[in-house]
Amino acid sequence: MMKKRFLVGYSGHSYPVIEALKSMELSLDGYFEGGEKLANPYNLIYLGDESLFEFSELHSVFIAIGANLLRKKVSERLQNKVSFFSIFDGTSVIRSKISQNGVLVNAGAVIQPLCTIGDGVIINTRAIVEHECAIGDYAHIAPGAVLAGNVTIGESTLIGANATILPGIAIGKNCMIGAGSVVTKNVSDNSVIKGNPAK
Repeated sequence: MMKKRFLVGYSGHSYPVIEALKSMELSLDGYFEGGEKLANPYNLIYLGDESLFEFSELHSVFIAIGANLLRKKVSERLQNKVSFFSIFDGTSVIRSKISQNGVLVNAGAVIQPLCTIGDGVIINTRAIVEHECAIGDYAHIAPGAVLAGNVTIGESTLIGANATILPGIAIGKNCMIGAGSVVTKNVSDNSVIKGNPAK
């Protein structure tokens, strides 16, 4: 018997997630939210709040929540209750082994060899992750961002749209890198930086 696939979260971030699933020729069996959505562009079945649902070993979920800390919180709440699946858009290029625990690699994204991608990571539309990068759990690499070779990104960090991280740079946990920034130096945990060069 095949596992049923569900989304947790059904708003703007979930729409490219669903399109990526369609590119893999996979379908969904419904979605979970705190309340039923008035907008339902993909005609998904509403199943209620995931915290109240009785999951079985035949259920698998993808957490379609863009906010890193909330995505992590929901993932941790569902640990040991359900399995997670990853989504790799059919137009993406992936040359590294990627975790099957809730990773999204969106349309046109490129991941080069010898990279390490943690659980719950988002590699968004047309982002580039060059060789030997390491991305921590629940990080988000926003659309068009570029990680040059051998970059390290800490857990729950957001790399803004079209930001560029130069080769060999290490960025800590829970950081926010502004859109369009150019990061030329290492960044400590819990930092917010922006600009060119980013400060």
